[in-house]
Amino acid sequence: MGSRTLAHDIADDLRHLIEHGRYEPGAALRQAEIATRLGVSRIPVREALRILERDGLVAVQANRGAFVLQHDEEEVAELFDVRLMLESDLLRRASSNLSYDAIDEIAMINSRLSATRVQSEWIALDEEFHFTIYAAAGRPQTLQLARTLRRSLNAYYLRYLGPQSRARDWNDEHQTLLRHLERKDADKAVAVLEQHLRGTQTLLLSAMRGDRDV
Repeated sequence: MGSRTLAHDIADDLRHLIEHGRYEPGAALRQAEIATRLGVSRIPVREALRILERDGLVAVQANRGAFVLQHDEEEVAELFDVRLMLESDLLRRASSNLSYDAIDEIAMINSRLSATRVQSEWIALDEEFHFTIYAAAGRPQTLQLARTLRRSLNAYYLRYLGPQSRARDWNDEHQTLLRHLERKDADKAVAVLEQHLRGTQTLLLSAMRGDRDV
């Protein structure tokens, strides 16, 4: 196996651990520790950290090492702004391409999402719900950018949000979104998506500030 392929495998492993809270925002990623755990040299680990840096998950600092990127409130708000631009475009393009069978499949994902009380599963199913819709847009580059942005926030979802977060509104918004997609009403679907993402943004920023009512 070449070092480039190995580096990407290591990057995938670290990405999973970051998204699932094993390494929290601000945590150090020590090359020697990672190399020992995986039974590899430091060279592919170093390359993997550079891959994650390009993906916006890790900061590599000279003479200090690598750290999981930690966003402040303004940066999180900006990530949501960019997500909304990309995901609105994907949703609008997908709306005319989704079959009724596909919408039924997405509704089943939402049923599993609304039923779970396992935080990591809730995060994964919510991503699956949205990105199964967006895949119908036929825009793989935009889809990958949107997925990268979403996953840069997963560690914050894991720390601050969960299945109980806006549970009723969350499910209602998903169901309303699906109804508009059934009717091929892209404008109303995009309006619901904006409401949904802005509601999540408000909740997450409130939790980051430590508001007790979240």
